[in-house]
Amino acid sequence: SRGLDHAPEKAARFNRELEYLKKQWGKYIEHDPAYSPNLTLTRENFSIKAKEEFSS
Repeated sequence: SRGLDHAPEKAARFNRELEYLKKQWGKYIEHDPAYSPNLTLTRENFSIKAKEEFSS
């Protein structure tokens, strides 16, 4: 495909695309009923929540 986004112009394009995605779909992504409650919302890597993030 387009290759890696390490070059400055490719990184800038990626960031513009990411902002567009968030603007267009952010409200749906933030409240996705299919998103596992065991995954974090504080980081963008879909990792498992830290112990402190779980409510008691």
